[in-house]
Amino acid sequence: MKRELVHIEILRVIAIWFVVFNHTWTSGYMLYSAVGRSYRYYYPLVFLSVLCKIAVPVFFMISGALLLGREESYRELYAKRIVRMLVILVLFSFVEYCYKLTMGAGNVGAALHAVAAGFCPIDFFRGIYAEEQAAAYWYLYAYLAFLVMLPLLRKMACMMREADYGYLAVWQFVIVGALPILEYLLWDGEYVLQKDFDIVFVTTAGVFYPLMGYALEHVIDKQRYTGKNVLLLTAAGVMAIVICGVLTTDRMQATGDKTAEVFHNSLIVLPACAVYVAAKFLCGKYKLPDRVRRFAAAAGGTVFGIMLLEDILRRELIGIFEYLKPVVGIFPACVVWVTAVVLLGAVLSQMLKWIPGVRRLL
Repeated sequence: MKRELVHIEILRVIAIWFVVFNHTWTSGYMLYSAVGRSYRYYYPLVFLSVLCKIAVPVFFMISGALLLGREESYRELYAKRIVRMLVILVLFSFVEYCYKLTMGAGNVGAALHAVAAGFCPIDFFRGIYAEEQAAAYWYLYAYLAFLVMLPLLRKMACMMREADYGYLAVWQFVIVGALPILEYLLWDGEYVLQKDFDIVFVTTAGVFYPLMGYALEHVIDKQRYTGKNVLLLTAAGVMAIVICGVLTTDRMQATGDKTAEVFHNSLIVLPACAVYVAAKFLCGKYKLPDRVRRFAAAAGGTVFGIMLLEDILRRELIGIFEYLKPVVGIFPACVVWVTAVVLLGAVLSQMLKWIPGVRRLL
């Protein structure tokens, strides 16, 4: 594995852990809303809740870094990528659909009977057309949209210069981050920017973050990747999370909405880019042992499979959380639960690759 790609695999592993954590709701991700401000670890929980939102931007940045610089014909794109993603979407949506039909079945026989009795092809295809079968599957639809636009985004990415990417980043910060925050602080959100003023290149995650990933990987001058700049960007990322956490707490207190997460994504571009840059800088500066690099490559190679299986695994392994909760506390129990889901998902993902034909999909 090329040394310069180690950070990509590490970022994938970090992002998938956050994806699973993001789906734990009041058992982890939104735990701060359940325990209240009097809880000793309330603010660290809010911080982690916002931080985990870097997962999707990081995944999109990785896609941009790896795909925007390649050359493919339209035929290759559809044959190698879009058709593959459609097959994955249908196949694993079918697995999820059947799994939900078997929920509550006491044994294999009862499960098979439930599937045979409850399966409706029209209902299934209507479901995957209009909605997603699992919490994480919305990303498959967003990723498909990115793939459809990939030929045009490639042309755009290759023509843009460092200053252009900076221009794009500034507008993203203004439209997605600064303005909504100012609107809330000045008018309590009563007045918002006219909806038709929509700069899709900055408001669409599947466009903006791939471009940022390409820029961070291929366009930004390598001399800018210094320890000082990494620390400054990290500090900006931490400050952004703190601001979003404070605003989230204020909104919860003002509105009584304990599930308020309006500001979780507002400034997420800063911590997302900080994590990406830090991983790239550290992996470039320090030579990791070959054993560690191979392990990172193997772990990163299971991440897509984990994402496809995590909804089922999270439900099936919740007993770990319930067992540990009264023993070690709710948050440590959640951390173990999420980690168990990721580890088991990695094992199953690797096992699925042994099945002829499935390896090419995963």
